[in-house]
Amino acid sequence: MKIDFYTTDWCGDCVRSKALLKKLNVDFLPMNLNVNSKAFDNILPITISGTIAIERSLKGLKTIVAGNPWYIKMPGIIKFNSLVCSST
Repeated sequence: MKIDFYTTDWCGDCVRSKALLKKLNVDFLPMNLNVNSKAFDNILPITISGTIAIERSLKGLKTIVAGNPWYIKMPGIIKFNSLVCSST
């Protein structure tokens, strides 16, 4: 099984995460995104406190944030612990 790993060239966390996945021999498919790509508009990313949330907010898009960054009240930011899970 391969993991789709959405990444950018400028993201330091992505570079470190890819290195760790390689070290752990995890099979992954890097999906390179940039702010101007159509794919960027069609995903709902989760970040701890990364700038992807700010960039998406400025474009009118949503992002799930698990941390508590200074921009938490920007439009389109979904606080992770505010999500409700339902069992079916």
